Amino acid sequence: VLVNDRIYFLLSGTGEVMEYSLKTGETRCVIKLNSFLRGLAAFGNFLFVGCSKIRDDSTVFSELEISSKSSFCGIYVIDLRTGINVAGITYTDIVKEIFSIKVIPNSISPGLLTERDEYHDKCILAEENLNFWINSRGNPNSP
Repeated sequence: VLVNDRIYFLLSGTGEVMEYSLKTGETRCVIKLNSFLRGLAAFGNFLFVGCSKIRDDSTVFSELEISSKSSFCGIYVIDLRTGINVAGITYTDIVKEIFSIKVIPNSISPGLLTERDEYHDKCILAEENLNFWINSRGNPNSP
């Protein structure tokens, strides 16, 4: 993710959010989260980071320093000015993995659907992984 003159990226297996300066060529760790990182988005001075819980039965990730017992699933907000985790959501039940993060500007109350939700089959997946919601009233501008 490019923000000003810096590229932010994830070292998923170590839980590190990294910053690369285009001006100086230097790389540094912004913050280390105790989870497998997947999904990164920026908005203003904030990074939104998706964290996934390591699967208990995974042999692929068994060599990582992040364990299935200590990892968590959630979305965290990192202030780029300080490198501090300032907000977040931790999922403790059904949601175990996050694959992508997208910021929806000017959205007050976005929703999260699972297969248990009666509307889960009303979401369509379009090219380039764009998600759209089918409006039950047939008017795309109504809530």
